[in-house]
Amino acid sequence: MQRQDEGVHTTWRLKNLCKNEEGAEKILSLAYIPYRPAIDSFFELDKKIGDTGIILGDIPDALCLTVEVFGFSKFLMMFIDHRELISKLMDFFQERIYNYLKYLLEKGAVTIYRICGPEYATPPYLHPEEFNRLVTPYDKELIKLLHQYKGFARLHSHGKIKKVLKSFIEMEIDATDPVEPPPDGDIELKEAREILGDKVTLIGNIEERVLETATKDEIENQVKKAIDEGKTPQGGFILCPTAMPLTTPLNKKIQENIIHYIDCGIKYGKID
Repeated sequence: MQRQDEGVHTTWRLKNLCKNEEGAEKILSLAYIPYRPAIDSFFELDKKIGDTGIILGDIPDALCLTVEVFGFSKFLMMFIDHRELISKLMDFFQERIYNYLKYLLEKGAVTIYRICGPEYATPPYLHPEEFNRLVTPYDKELIKLLHQYKGFARLHSHGKIKKVLKSFIEMEIDATDPVEPPPDGDIELKEAREILGDKVTLIGNIEERVLETATKDEIENQVKKAIDEGKTPQGGFILCPTAMPLTTPLNKKIQENIIHYIDCGIKYGKID
């Protein structure tokens, strides 16, 4: 059960699908009916944007769907007390996600896909060893599939990712976002680049709250810092907010800040 408030572009989860082990077992008992949607819109959009942009696909990983059936707090308790059941749920969802993604790729919807869910297993919520149990093997399988079809994998993970970046390398990701700096995250772009090397594109680094609350000077300083650290000969960098303001209409300050952020990106992002 969800709620969406007028003028706020997000949903509030009021009731989750599962409260306990019994609910999880009911999900596991469901018959597998493969999801095979029409994908004409992909090719229509691809033709429309041409060389002016790249279509971004979104897929959840097995952890993402497992967390969402319980809610995050309940999931953490279930993982502590019922690890085998959580493992069964993740395998249940992984089969469906993998086959769905394979269907899309076989039909020609080959592009860069953002994989959502890894952030649920990052510190301080779980130890990096648990990340390697809940994320690495599952997402690595999806990324390998993407690469087989010449697609690309963008791993989405807010929060403190420093201690799991080596797992990102093991999964052979092509890009990651939003690479949040302290205090929201725990790593600067230059350090992320040192760990990930030159084969991973870094995306993000400007916190959403900056667009809502910062002064124009603060925005310019943060954009310049991000570009100075991100724009190196080693690997790619895409300046991007960690999210966008959720309310509409946007107030005047936020509108002006977004425009100023873009102007600063153009100013400092020029390649000599």
